[in-house]
Amino acid sequence: MEKKYFASEFLNKSGIKDMVNINPKTETPCNVFWDITFDQIKNCSSLNFQLCRFDRIDFSILKNLSSRTSISFHKCEFLSFCDIKFNEIDSLNITDCSFRKKDIAVIISGKIHEITIKNNEKIKSPGYNFMGIECLTLSIENINSDNSLNFTHNNNIVNRQLKISDSSFSDINFNQLELNGRVIIEKTNNDVGFDFNTCEFSLNHCIFNKQITIEDNNFSSIKIDETFFYGISSFQNNTVKSIKFKNSHFMSRVYFDDLSVKEITKCDRKTIRTIKQELQKTENRIDYDTFRSYELELYKNDLVKKEKWWHFKDLFILSLNSLFSKHGISWRRAIGMTVLFSLGFYTVLYIIKNLHNDFNITLNGFNHFTSGYFKFFLITNFYDPLSENREYLKYFGEWLPFIFGKIVIGYGLYETVQSFRKYKK
Repeated sequence: MEKKYFASEFLNKSGIKDMVNINPKTETPCNVFWDITFDQIKNCSSLNFQLCRFDRIDFSILKNLSSRTSISFHKCEFLSFCDIKFNEIDSLNITDCSFRKKDIAVIISGKIHEITIKNNEKIKSPGYNFMGIECLTLSIENINSDNSLNFTHNNNIVNRQLKISDSSFSDINFNQLELNGRVIIEKTNNDVGFDFNTCEFSLNHCIFNKQITIEDNNFSSIKIDETFFYGISSFQNNTVKSIKFKNSHFMSRVYFDDLSVKEITKCDRKTIRTIKQELQKTENRIDYDTFRSYELELYKNDLVKKEKWWHFKDLFILSLNSLFSKHGISWRRAIGMTVLFSLGFYTVLYIIKNLHNDFNITLNGFNHFTSGYFKFFLITNFYDPLSENREYLKYFGEWLPFIFGKIVIGYGLYETVQSFRKYKK
């Protein structure tokens, strides 16, 4: 039977008057019953919890601790929601803390100068909800959680630096958060297979006054709504299924280099156009062409949905561009489509010309077919490609596949050249 501990047993055992260490010194977390009054800890400058198991414990007496107090949780286990509120303390450190049940969250609120949440071991961590916090620095590192990371309610303020790295969450939500210092969000959800990644990263009614760096992450989606970016912003090397901006404003330079969007049909055209314009400002011609192609593809899809006959011309041109070269970014596709379609029209011509002849598959027949095809592929050659003499076709039915084939070859060669020239624009 597991031994029961009372928090009061650990008072003053450290030998330091203003330090309280609540540590059963066991191999695994143990139940600790909270029986300490505020008067017993009101003057402590350091309150440490180690190897403690928490289940429906009321931490309300921590609210009025001194602003010079540091609190730490190390290798603790949470069995239920943990609500920790402070008026003002110096620091809060949570390291290697785990949970036994799913959907457990630690709720943190108040004025805390420095917050550090970190795992040194591969363990399942609880989710974290920050509700009306104000801090100088907030660092979250190597946290692996099946729950969310949330900043909710008004007046969430980080004044110096917010850093989230090498972590994974089911969702990351910034709501009404004001960042007056640098923001770094990197290498999150990279240990989750992309096809199984459901992490949505969202910014809602936020203000970023300084530089923000969101790089090398793996998200299901990025959603930014009613958010202002006053400093330099970087969204480089992220992999997402979809991305969407709504009523958001970039007041300084933005970098979207090597941003990979896997499911472009789930994006809206305005967002893709915004990214394209910012890529043009930073002179990133390679990614600019890619997002220009995405924008045209989305415009084509919009025309399909409208189903208006007067859009047929634009829809036809965009469909051809998409089919042949992905709107000028794939020379391999352009060559392949040109060869495939021209071969189709040439085959029709060959069948018409030999409609009354016996079809025998021989080496001479194959040579005659391929020799004619190479003549047919010459865009300026309007003579009969299957004749040994320089003579024109004689019948109207022969001219139809011939002319349409020449048009396809000309268009395909143009798209191929355009695709080759994309880096010289």
